[in-house]
Amino acid sequence: MNANANDLVIFVQMRVRFAAKGKFLAALETLAAAHPQATMTVAGISGDNRYLRVTLGINLGPRDEVARFSDQATAAYALVQAVFTDLFDHLPQYVAETSATEQAAAAALAEAGSATVETTDVPADTSTFAQIESAGLLTSA
Repeated sequence: MNANANDLVIFVQMRVRFAAKGKFLAALETLAAAHPQATMTVAGISGDNRYLRVTLGINLGPRDEVARFSDQATAAYALVQAVFTDLFDHLPQYVAETSATEQAAAAALAEAGSATVETTDVPADTSTFAQIESAGLLTSA
């Protein structure tokens, strides 16, 4: 994500059932394509034996511009609203900044080339989740 120290980032976490990975990625791809002006990144990944927790970082832009409803902030707010309405099956919720472990898991995927979600770069299949599982970051017990 192209965020600097002055940017305000909202973190939204989804709990994705392992059986719904493909549906989640397809919906995320659709959202990204529908909101090309917003910047969204996979900021953290964690999970347990039932759910994969995917945390998105959505950049609202510079703090002083957010209060003025800049174009970037307006686009980001529209994306956040869409995440909550379109991905409600995945239990979206606001969270604090991700832990170091979650960030490391997301960074491992970014190095593999598939964790960054810059609007239209969302993978359309389950390859991201397959990489997570094959890297031993999570197991789907």
